[in-house]
Amino acid sequence: MKMNIEESIWTKYKPIVEANKEKRKLQGCYRDDEPTELIVDEAMLTDKDDNGKTVHYPWQMCHLLSKQWVQDLFGEDWQIIEKLLSVRDADIVIVDNSIYYRESYIQSVFDVLTTLAKTQLVNTLRPLPQTVKDASKPIYTSRDLMAILNVKESTLRGYRDNLLLDYSKCGDKIWYTQDNLMDFLNRTNINNN
Repeated sequence: MKMNIEESIWTKYKPIVEANKEKRKLQGCYRDDEPTELIVDEAMLTDKDDNGKTVHYPWQMCHLLSKQWVQDLFGEDWQIIEKLLSVRDADIVIVDNSIYYRESYIQSVFDVLTTLAKTQLVNTLRPLPQTVKDASKPIYTSRDLMAILNVKESTLRGYRDNLLLDYSKCGDKIWYTQDNLMDFLNRTNINNN
């Protein structure tokens, strides 16, 4: 079985993994004896069907990525991804007491995440900023900010009235820039410390 390294997730996302590995080193969470990042599942190379013929799997099924490598790939989102990965035990392989995931399984998680990112449900849960012609950065409506900050309209109005939250007004419409939001978050964070 020839490993297709050029098409591999291991190759495509190596810079992200290396950056997260460096962060772990700086935090003192790195070990020199971590499992090999990418190996071939030798057991699959010798699988036979009911007639005794060798089964040839796609290369993505035979590539195994170590749990630590996958954890470095997803970084801060690892706990969510780990829940997704625990759904299908057949794609979790243990080699020398180390956990590995089939590359095809990691790709299917990427596919699910990509599909979810495009759904209306996710866009409803996470309001997207609107863009206005000739504006260099996105803007938010009051409804967007209420969802982001998890506050009621009266609370948002209080932030504006007390000059904690800058805004722009055009007619009866109130708009907030990304800078307005970040300034507010920084200002309130400083006051809470």
